[in-house]
Parts: sequence; structure tokens; C-alpha cells
Amino acid sequence: MKAKKANKSKRATEILKLYQNKYNTTEVPYEEIIKFAKENNFLEKVEPITPEQQLEADLHQVVKRATWKNPQGNKVRIYGIPRLVFENEVLTLTPVDMRAAEPEIAKIVQDANFVGIRNDVKRHSIETQSYNDNNLFDALLPFYDYNFNSVADEVRMSGEYDDSYNEEDFNEDGE
Repeated sequence: MKAKKANKSKRATEILKLYQNKYNTTEVPYEEIIKFAKENNFLEKVEPITPEQQLEADLHQVVKRATWKNPQGNKVRIYGIPRLVFENEVLTLTPVDMRAAEPEIAKIVQDANFVGIRNDVKRHSIETQSYNDNNLFDALLPFYDYNFNSVADEVRMSGEYDDSYNEEDFNEDGE
């Protein structure tokens, strides 16, 4: 399955580069790129996904975004995805309902999520520094403080945070 995903990504990257080169742009207007791909018969090479592949993609989205309101009134994710590192390879296990997860599994999920946050910070830091070192405007982005303890404390007190996606499409109870 990974080989197919890699080929699809490679094909999309090629079409994006062709579009940007033709129109001398750095922008990524999705609809225009799709139109460009159709006009130039690039979509003939794209294999449609099977119903099974579509269902798998839909399940990934549901698992990623499904939330419920806990007894304290907080919206929290229903599913956690345990990830283990074994011989320098990340093994992704079956998603679990965190409302019924055993403590060892819950810790594995939260540890993996924390590592993901750390990796997001690393990527953000590198991308910010790269922009500062290489942008066309000799501009500098501001320093970012990556200590989020006060943010975590505040959200624990209020129970409110912005997930910035439409939860109504994925809520278990449709609320």
C-alpha cells in the first residue's frame, strides 16, 4: 500500500511542478491545477481508488477526528493510535477507543502524541529558520517560544480549545 501512496504523491508532485513552471508561480491553486491536469491529459495516468481504498481513507478520517463530550464537558478525541518503535521502525497498531483503553495502551498513545508534538516543534523551528535564512525579502520571522506549559494549564482549567476542523461531521452523536 505504501508503494501506491508514494507513486500517487510522486505523480501529484510532478503535476504541481509542471503547473508552477508553466505559469511561473509559487502558488498552489488546487482547482486550477486539477483543470490543468485534465486539459493536459495527466489524469489518464491516475488510477481511481477502489471502494475498499475509499472506505479505508474515510475510516482514517473518522478515527482521526471523532470526538465526544466527556463528563467534564470537554470535547476530546475518541480514538487513539498506539505507535511503538521497534528496531528503529515505527509500528502503528490498531486504533483504540480511549474511553475504554487500558492504562498501558493509553500511555503508549499519549507518549506517541507527545513525540508528534515534539516533532512538529522541530519542523516548525527548522522551517522558520530556513525562511529567515533564505527568503527573498531579507525578512526575519519572530522568535517563537515553544514552552506550552501555560497553554496546557489554561486549557485544563477551561476545558476549551479550538481544533480548527468541523467536528460536526465526525461527532459520534451528531451534535
